Amino acid sequence: MYTVLLVDDEPCILHLCSGVLARTGRLHILQASSGGEAINTASKHDGTIELLLSDIMMPGGISGVDLADCLTASRPEIRVLLMSGSCPEPLVMKPGWRFLAKPFRPSDLLGRVEAILPAGSAVDAAS
Repeated sequence: MYTVLLVDDEPCILHLCSGVLARTGRLHILQASSGGEAINTASKHDGTIELLLSDIMMPGGISGVDLADCLTASRPEIRVLLMSGSCPEPLVMKPGWRFLAKPFRPSDLLGRVEAILPAGSAVDAAS
């Protein structure tokens, strides 16, 4: 089972993404509604977090990019999928990071997650 840290300040996006990913039956979903909460959640999680799925624009001073920088520094194995409906600044992506534009279809989300996680991974059965 793979662990995904899902971060978005919009409760409806958290609910939608969590539901779509949970339906695979092979992903453990950790949720946070801000960058600060996500850092706290990750620090309390003893196991590996395979994927950070985060909105880019969030209140509280920690953007999705800042969060990804922070988590990849402490967890270099974590993969990053950032999502946004709008970016007021040019997006600076690090090698290996992926982007998903909002709005997206559930199948688009699953396809991106499947492409990021190792072969034979968590979403094969849900595709």
